[in-house]
Amino acid sequence: MRIGLLVVLAACEADTDETGETRSESLVPTDVAAAASPFLDLRVGTQGEPCVADFDNDGDADLVVPAHNRAEWPILRNEGNGTYSHWFTLPIADRHGCDAADVNRDGLLDFYAVIGARQGTSDVAGLDELWLQRADGSGFDNAIRGSGAEDGAGRGREVLFLDSNGDARPDLFVGNEIGVDFPSPSRHYLGGEGGDGGFVEDPDSGLNAELGASCTSRGDIDHDGLEELLLCGSEKILLYRQALLGVYSDEAGPRGLGEIAFRDAELADVNGDGWLDLVGVTAKYLTVSLSQGGVFPEWSYDLRLEHGRDVAVGDANGDGFADIFLVEGMSGDLDRPDSLLLGDGTGALFRRMHLPDDANEGDGDTVTRLPNWKETGRDAFLATNGKWPYEGWYRLWEFVDAE
Repeated sequence: MRIGLLVVLAACEADTDETGETRSESLVPTDVAAAASPFLDLRVGTQGEPCVADFDNDGDADLVVPAHNRAEWPILRNEGNGTYSHWFTLPIADRHGCDAADVNRDGLLDFYAVIGARQGTSDVAGLDELWLQRADGSGFDNAIRGSGAEDGAGRGREVLFLDSNGDARPDLFVGNEIGVDFPSPSRHYLGGEGGDGGFVEDPDSGLNAELGASCTSRGDIDHDGLEELLLCGSEKILLYRQALLGVYSDEAGPRGLGEIAFRDAELADVNGDGWLDLVGVTAKYLTVSLSQGGVFPEWSYDLRLEHGRDVAVGDANGDGFADIFLVEGMSGDLDRPDSLLLGDGTGALFRRMHLPDDANEGDGDTVTRLPNWKETGRDAFLATNGKWPYEGWYRLWEFVDAE
């Protein structure tokens, strides 16, 4: 068992930003994973992000905890006080991530989980999972068989529920890694008629290509009332815009994103002007591109990295400005420490806080925002550090003001 890390970073003695300015406030970053749940006090392998959603309708975001291929996935109830209680457990599987929606429209959230295909060497149908929540609240049942969204030999990496046709039924994008022995295109499904949680594959959406997938994000970037889909392909970023309802085409180039190959990217309003901006990370850079009417012509901020891996955007210190949590992976034989970039609301200036690394082991994998942590209005962040084939500790970081 670990002892939670607590480090006070005092103003004027703390890290400086890229202009040499010091922070104007002090924050205490603390790893509270062990205190939050014994299911987070573990050293495991990971390759994918959790689901964070209010599954039990109590106003707090619950958590489906990720592992990879050698450990079960627990589902934890958020108690609202910084702790989780165990609710349900998913069996061991080559699971790579999940997303939540009310698939069968019964008022309870369900989730879809993507599964790998034995490094591209399997064509077994039904490998992905569709977990429907039981009406009595006792857990979830896998209803993927016969759902219409089995996906076959897809090397599942990313999944996102979308609104592709403007009806009340959640639609589904499944992002797959490039195939090896079998084709592995991404898939797009429309929510089927009725309330059974079924789907119908949509081959005409423009999203069913074999392009690889290491990240997804969604949002209405141009304020036309239709959601766009951001996808990290194996060779470059793709920004699928709906010119017509349910018909997507890649506009990354015309929107100013060019040929850059992000490892992870998020659409988020970084400067508070009501437009979604783009935060992206490559192995060597973290960049922020502010939207100009749905176009991203230049970087407003960039930071040189040793081994960038993943990002999440939230408000860590409760000042109303967007902050960025950065995960870095292994460089040489050591896992690079993660960072929190405190924003000033402009999207052009961030103050970097290097987070402590007690074990300096594993390989940084993902980070996920945990909203309204302890009902304080601040966000916490769950980082995984066991990117396959390594293992590492979960790190759940909360940030409070120094006394």
